[in-house]
Amino acid sequence: DALADADKTGFVIVLAAERLPVLETIELHAQLVRSGVDVAGLVVNKRLPDGLQGFLAERKSQEDIHLATLNDSLGQVTRQDLQLAPADVLGVDALRAFASQF
Repeated sequence: DALADADKTGFVIVLAAERLPVLETIELHAQLVRSGVDVAGLVVNKRLPDGLQGFLAERKSQEDIHLATLNDSLGQVTRQDLQLAPADVLGVDALRAFASQF
């Protein structure tokens, strides 16, 4: 089965840095591992940047707390955090610009 062949397939879980998505990711990871599916990585989408004030600083603090929970459970899994973009990534040019960050 191709899904269980780590040489051919790796599952990447994409999540938000919020309590429920983190808990769901931990559970999904466990289910995938039990099923023999390789989890190749995690992508945390729409992270707030550092240096914010007020409400957004509080939200960033909450993100950090939730991601500490994720790290405690799945710290061995490669993780990429993507910052919140000022606009949606739509079209080839926007996708190229986004990809150039890495």
